[in-house]
Amino acid sequence: IAYYVGAEPPDERLVTSVRAVVFSGDGVLVLRNPDAVHALPGGRREPGESFEETLRRELLEETGYAVEEPRPLGMAHLRHLQPPPRGYPFPHPDFYWAVYAAESDGRRVAPPYDDYELDARFEPVSAALERVDLPSRIYVQAALETR
Repeated sequence: IAYYVGAEPPDERLVTSVRAVVFSGDGVLVLRNPDAVHALPGGRREPGESFEETLRRELLEETGYAVEEPRPLGMAHLRHLQPPPRGYPFPHPDFYWAVYAAESDGRRVAPPYDDYELDARFEPVSAALERVDLPSRIYVQAALETR
């Protein structure tokens, strides 16, 4: 995995997921799931969706929060190390995440309905940076610089 800040996303056919660092006031949105604590909510694109449409849909599904005018922040380049499973419909071996930064008013507009994410809440940035995974730290710090 390689993380890039300020980079334009590659060919959109290779971007399988769109994610964002979401701020509200002095807080950043932190999520907890069975595998990690992170600050990059988002997820897989559906056919025909723009990056922004994917991001808005996934944020509502995972967190219940809406965002204002997401701005591109960078991308993550990921590579599968194993052959693809039979019928795998996504790019292989290389694929990308488009990463954005966005602001929220901090009010939930819908209940989250993604069963994977166990918790999503705004935390002070300094506390969040101590808890979140490495990709989240990279992008939260970059987003702070462009905020």
